[in-house]
Amino acid sequence: MDLQSLYHRHVPRALHAHIKGYRGSARHDVESAMTVRGLPRRSTVRGSVWAVAGVRNEQDVIGETLRHLLDQDVAGIIVADNGSTDGTPDVLADFARDGAVHLVEDREPRFLQPEKMTYLSHLAWSAGAEWIIPFDADEHWYAPGQSLAAHLAGSTDSVLHAVMHDVVPLGDELSFGEDEEVLVRRLDAADASSIERKVAFRAGPTVYVRPGNHEVLRDGTRAEGLHLLHYQWRSREHRVRKARRGAAAHARTGDHDRGWHWFALDALDDAALAESWDHIRRDAEDSPEWVRASAPWRSWDRWDPAGVM
Repeated sequence: MDLQSLYHRHVPRALHAHIKGYRGSARHDVESAMTVRGLPRRSTVRGSVWAVAGVRNEQDVIGETLRHLLDQDVAGIIVADNGSTDGTPDVLADFARDGAVHLVEDREPRFLQPEKMTYLSHLAWSAGAEWIIPFDADEHWYAPGQSLAAHLAGSTDSVLHAVMHDVVPLGDELSFGEDEEVLVRRLDAADASSIERKVAFRAGPTVYVRPGNHEVLRDGTRAEGLHLLHYQWRSREHRVRKARRGAAAHARTGDHDRGWHWFALDALDDAALAESWDHIRRDAEDSPEWVRASAPWRSWDRWDPAGVM
């Protein structure tokens, strides 16, 4: 192990903050507001894939997402809960009892997403991760032809891009039911914009995750190949709640440029937001870009096993 890795794994973060002189910064505020318990510290385990996320009030999807990651042979998951007021903490506690999911208490009220995901990624590296998947609660990640962990462990690149495929339920809400059918947006890597892509990357002590997990600052080669299903549109009621919550979170940061789209949505009244969800679903049903994924799409073990995409 090199000296830099030894330093970052064994020097207390409070002392490191003092040495580097970043007390009072957003990074320091985030790390000071995070309580981590029971996370192992070990050298990098070859082929070990970990996933990290920050969540708040995601009771309807977080259980499905964690179960999916574990089914994809992810070795460990770190989830920071930012003061959820619904049943999210209970769901997380159930998963944490088996030892593969590690919980972090996040008391920082501001939406400092890059700093939070970067810190969680460093924690995963300290716990032995070779690869990191920074995920949102409404994302299910896949690799072609094999499990996500096997694909990452066999890669010789340092960063792998994942194309985001939005999902729209055909019913009034997404239920993850056994017989449920959904519409999935077809999108090729060559046509995906920067905000329609996410990244997984080799772990390290100096990586920095960019806003939205759309990019990461680190050296090394980059490649395509991963996909994810994105459940951002789940019901009319969720559309309203997410707009209000997103705007409030970004308002606490004081950064109105980064959260401009949330403020634009928040400017609409509840009826207009609900109507926008109906428009999204109607447009998806009428567009050749969207295809129907029949049951059991929710239990895909690799990307698009039936070739519907």
